[in-house]
Amino acid sequence: MSKISFVNGNYLFNHKARISINDRSFHFSDAVYEVIPVFNYKLIFWKEHYNRLRKSINHLNINYYDGEKILKFKCNQIIEKNNM
Repeated sequence: MSKISFVNGNYLFNHKARISINDRSFHFSDAVYEVIPVFNYKLIFWKEHYNRLRKSINHLNINYYDGEKILKFKCNQIIEKNNM
């Protein structure tokens, strides 16, 4: 289990991670949850997971501005920080 998360633009220990009451999941009851397995510090089936994530985000009309490269970079940072 990881001990560091990326929340609101910051890498935080899980016990300090908080989601704002203004998060749209509280107001609209919508969210997208995608799990990407990691093996030997590598994201498994990245492209398939990313494409499904984009499709889900588009169906909910959620504005997501970071591109694939930035999201993959953030995922790799989480892998590194959690020694996965």
